[in-house]
Amino acid sequence: MLFEDSAHRLYRLRVPGYSTPIVIRGGNGSDGLVFYQIFVRRDYDVVADLADPELIIDGGANIGLASLYFLNKYPNVRIIAVEPDSANLEICRQNLRPFTDRVSLVEGALWSKCGRLALERQELDWCTRVGLPEAETIGTVE
Repeated sequence: MLFEDSAHRLYRLRVPGYSTPIVIRGGNGSDGLVFYQIFVRRDYDVVADLADPELIIDGGANIGLASLYFLNKYPNVRIIAVEPDSANLEICRQNLRPFTDRVSLVEGALWSKCGRLALERQELDWCTRVGLPEAETIGTVE
């Protein structure tokens, strides 16, 4: 365990074939479910046989687990990981730190035009949504 605060415990998990541990939050968040989908159930294996991509944009990168999977699978890929939620982005930064030469982290969101967007927190960590600022928000990204 890395540390504990009032909201979450952070855990380092070792995955066969990955050189560094993966950080996830404990508690009632979505990190464990996303970890299970990608590294246990191997949901992304269906697209893993694509020709070596040069660039992947991970829009809604959450804590970086999909980016981590693709960085490990494709040794030459560059990834732009976009995440609007600063708490998720901090864990994402920890998970992708060994790949700083191949990853660009962006605190922001994908939208049809430039501007300010509101963040809406849902129940799980992966359910932060962005929308126009008139919604009840936890913050904004530009």
